[in-house]
Amino acid sequence: MNFKFGFKKIVFSFILCFFANVIFAEENVTTITIKNARQTNYSKDEKTGNDSIILEGDVQLSVQKGNNISEISANKIIYDRKTEMIYADGNVEITTKSSSSGGETTTASSLLLNTSTLEGVFDDGRVVQTKSDALQLPSGSTLIVFSDIFGKSESNVIAFKNSSLTFCDEPDPHWHIDASRTWLLPGGEFAFLNALLYVGPIPVLYFPAFYFPKDELIFNPVFGYSTRGGTFIQNTFYLYGRKPLDSSSSSSDESDAGKESLRAVYNFIKPSVLKEQERQGLILHNLDDDFTGDTTYYLKTMLDWYSKLGFMVGLDGNLNPNKDYVSKLAFNLRIGFGNHDKEKDKSSFMGFELPFRYGGNLDFSLSKPFKISLSLPIYSDPLFYSDYGERQESMDWISFFTSGTDDDDDTENSISSFTWKLSSSYSPVLQNLIKPYVSSFSFSLNSSVGISSKINSSRDNSFYYPSQVTPISATMSLSGTIFEYPKKSYSKSSNPKYAFNLAKPDELKTDSQLQKEAEELEKKLKAEAEKKAAEDLLENGDVVEETAIIQEVVIEANEIDEIEKFEVVMPQIDVSKTSSTLPSGFSYKLGYSANANFVSQINYDSSKLQDSKDFDWKNRKSSMYSMKSPIALTSNLNYGGNFFSVTNKISWEPVWQGHPYINEKENAASSINSLKLADYKAEGQNIVNNNSISFKPFYYLPAFKDTGISYNTNLRLFRRKFLSDDPENPEWENLLFDKDDKDSFTVHTLNLTLASNQLNNKLKQSLVVSATLPPQDIKYGFNLNFVFPYITTAFNFSVQDKNESETIKEFKWNPFQQSLTMSLFNSKLKISESLNYNIDEKYWDSLKLTLNWDKFSFSYVMDYTTVVDFVDEENNKGWITSDEEKFQPYSLSFSYIPSTKTFYYWKNRISVAPGLNFSVVTDLIRPTNSYLVFSPSLSFKLNEFLTLTFSSTSRNSVLYRYFQSMLGHPGRVPGETNPFIDLIDSFRFDDRSKREASGYKIKSFNLDINHELHDWKFNMKLKIEPRLITKNGRKNYDFSPYLSIGVIWNPMESMKTEIVDEYGEWQLNP
Repeated sequence: MNFKFGFKKIVFSFILCFFANVIFAEENVTTITIKNARQTNYSKDEKTGNDSIILEGDVQLSVQKGNNISEISANKIIYDRKTEMIYADGNVEITTKSSSSGGETTTASSLLLNTSTLEGVFDDGRVVQTKSDALQLPSGSTLIVFSDIFGKSESNVIAFKNSSLTFCDEPDPHWHIDASRTWLLPGGEFAFLNALLYVGPIPVLYFPAFYFPKDELIFNPVFGYSTRGGTFIQNTFYLYGRKPLDSSSSSSDESDAGKESLRAVYNFIKPSVLKEQERQGLILHNLDDDFTGDTTYYLKTMLDWYSKLGFMVGLDGNLNPNKDYVSKLAFNLRIGFGNHDKEKDKSSFMGFELPFRYGGNLDFSLSKPFKISLSLPIYSDPLFYSDYGERQESMDWISFFTSGTDDDDDTENSISSFTWKLSSSYSPVLQNLIKPYVSSFSFSLNSSVGISSKINSSRDNSFYYPSQVTPISATMSLSGTIFEYPKKSYSKSSNPKYAFNLAKPDELKTDSQLQKEAEELEKKLKAEAEKKAAEDLLENGDVVEETAIIQEVVIEANEIDEIEKFEVVMPQIDVSKTSSTLPSGFSYKLGYSANANFVSQINYDSSKLQDSKDFDWKNRKSSMYSMKSPIALTSNLNYGGNFFSVTNKISWEPVWQGHPYINEKENAASSINSLKLADYKAEGQNIVNNNSISFKPFYYLPAFKDTGISYNTNLRLFRRKFLSDDPENPEWENLLFDKDDKDSFTVHTLNLTLASNQLNNKLKQSLVVSATLPPQDIKYGFNLNFVFPYITTAFNFSVQDKNESETIKEFKWNPFQQSLTMSLFNSKLKISESLNYNIDEKYWDSLKLTLNWDKFSFSYVMDYTTVVDFVDEENNKGWITSDEEKFQPYSLSFSYIPSTKTFYYWKNRISVAPGLNFSVVTDLIRPTNSYLVFSPSLSFKLNEFLTLTFSSTSRNSVLYRYFQSMLGHPGRVPGETNPFIDLIDSFRFDDRSKREASGYKIKSFNLDINHELHDWKFNMKLKIEPRLITKNGRKNYDFSPYLSIGVIWNPMESMKTEIVDEYGEWQLNP
């Protein structure tokens, strides 16, 4: 039977009847969908006698098994119904999509595929993968493998014969790896046999045989070498959880390019994702599916062997038994057995000698019902972590073979000190019944032990000892409200619900609300009219009536449109809406706060310790306690919100500190006296009163709401002052409040603010008069600010008492300061001015004018400075200073810095971005110091091919000689006086003397070239700038360039080569 389908694409799907045994199976169901074929034939094979289906002409079908979907297209496909084999010939392309491994596209001249097992053989094929479990593909790259013949097994093993692997999708790849045999194995494993890495046509690296297993041993062995440990084997066995993904980078400080390239290969072949695993004996076999679990929590054991140190056993865990209560539980313990320097390892713990070294840590946090955290690190000696702490769980074979046994590679990382900490806190949730009398309560109790290390010079080792113990550090905080008016409700309340909604009359509705209701009414009338017309039409068939109703609705709509047109012609007057705050009435609040803090410390001396066994807890150096219990009573009186407010706070701040025990044998007499004096000075019994009064009489008028007066004081009603410097005869003085004492009356200020605000802050004026009153140094300040549309200005000056005598009052004026800022044309034009005037000395101190217009900037500065004069004598020529000072022009500058603009050509493939930075600075004090700076730049880019960036900086420091004749001082600066001729002379490469005499000097020249070579990147940097060097006692400028040329391979950026010419000295890979 022969069916012709023509050239139209016919899409139909059916499940072949001869797959009945597969269809009714519970697992491994294969579904074949024919999407297109121009011709279909059913026939029997002459050799086997099996029924076959022959599809010809742009054949497209899909084979789905589980999560794998394979789209097959070819010129001709033959399907054997009995063997379930597909034979495809001519332009064969198969695209495979998997949920775990991404996409894969295979092209071949012919294909033989078993649809039941998905096994296949490809002839003269090409495989393209967008995601590989075997290799870490660079971002945006694809894995491409060419082969004469390759096959794919049921277990997803792909074997290539005479293959070529690359990421470069070009007819002639820029790099490729050719191998006699290549295997891509499940779980990300792969292997090469007789492989050679080519860069272009040049062979670079040879692999006689290479196998990279991604399966793991359950004890994760790692081999390596360290200076103190020697050759080692580290083993890690996970009892719970699993090893995380190795994110470390195999790198070294070695300058050997070959070693660095090999390490780059290791980084390249590391797995990029974790896979599900299945234990098979001692092997953890990686499956095809990605691992979706969490590696944060684990429990593992460790067993290491070191040729110089011996054995180490350990346990490490990070568990989360209950997230609601136990927020953290992490622990580790390591014990080292062996010897070092031919001596058996020994240590001590709590005074007991142990035949091993140890190290560990415990971190525990409890979040409910109260918070407790414990941090307990412990080490037998400072070098324990350096010997046993730095471990790995993933084997880096390339680094192992290239690192060698150089003892200079490693550095000893010792832990000099650590702290044991125990913290607890409790903040109960207070019931509304006791609020506001108690609004907050918290309590914390902490303890810590500081551990320090000391070097035993006689035994050449280090040991730990407790240096400071804090048995108790307790803090309690309590606050609340004693009285409050009006009384605030702390019970839960809900908004009242009404049985019906209240309708607002039209007189109280806004114009927008009325317009909205009219529009809704119009829509409702139209809908009802159309509905009624349709019903009448169905019942009576009266079309005339329907037309009349619709016309009536249209007439009403036209009337509304006329009203809207009238409103457009006569718009409503836009009146700015102002909001005012109604007085909130009288309020008063009396609150309290009480805090208590107690700290005790014990210090130990290490001067006589020779070993950790010498430490004795009873041998204290000193003990200290400190207790603070500030108590405050705060009252707040308010009327009308911020209309009038009074705040009063009185606090008692007692401090007690002492050293109840000082070991006189361990402390010198001077140290003992210093400790006692510090305790006496720290003690205090202060009673402090803070007061603040604020009055804003126009608070309810938006235009003047910031106008007001405020008064602030800080009074020390009682204080205890230590007078004596002799700790054996301490003497205190109890002082009461003295209104004439600065140390008693510490703050005394009065502020008056007159402010107005109009046009939504566009027009503001404010005058702030501040006064610092006796007994503090009297000072009066005045700050006047004006804000207008586009203009802001401010005036500021103050006067203060410069004589500390209480009988003679002599005031001095601080400098008067004035500033103005103007912004016009959407901030394109900005003008700013600042002026300072010394009122006391009666002279103008400084003036600065700045104008910015788009890309241009002008600046003029005047300053009160020393007068200078130019001396033109044979042996003395230059500027000299005088004793006279005056207000005079200081500098004038101009700059032009346009924004960088990029121009695109040839369908945006070519871009050019010119840049410029030009500035002129005129020194009006010493005109010969004026200079010009010119910095052009140009960036040229050819899309994904070439980027060229050029920049240069030129400076002319002899601008004065071009204008000295006009200023009446010819000959002060020798040289060409015509700036244009001088500019031309700077390019006179035929006349060195003129070029060197030109005032235009190149300060720097930079050229950066980046060339994209598909998988490679070429970079060249050239920098030329004069350097002042001294050679044989003579100074001269050197123009030797700095040049670097580098080539980087994009798939492995560590594989690179750089040649640097650093001012005449060539270096390779510096």
